Amino acid sequence: MKVNLDHNLVDYMHHHHHDILTLTLMTDVHNIYSYGITKYPVINYRKPRNMDLYDTYQVDDITVYVAKNVEAVNDELQFVDKKTWRFHRCQVQGVKYNYDPTTKMKH
Repeated sequence: MKVNLDHNLVDYMHHHHHDILTLTLMTDVHNIYSYGITKYPVINYRKPRNMDLYDTYQVDDITVYVAKNVEAVNDELQFVDKKTWRFHRCQVQGVKYNYDPTTKMKH
């Protein structure tokens, strides 16, 4: 899998002395009104606790840990910095979600 980091994100990480990025895919069950299972990405700047569940990628001087259950569209993930006013938020693009057309829900 190819992992890319947006240059704005790298600048932000260097400014805040971060050199680790971890992507985990969380699973959530919908509320009682609409049953279904949703997967969503969670990104943080810490090393994962259970390293056996993650693949490791080195992008320049940043170590990126990606959970093994993450599938990527075209085998490529792009991490970007989304800034609103002065608040920064790391987002990932290219995560593949399974979609079941019979239930119209992602899982």
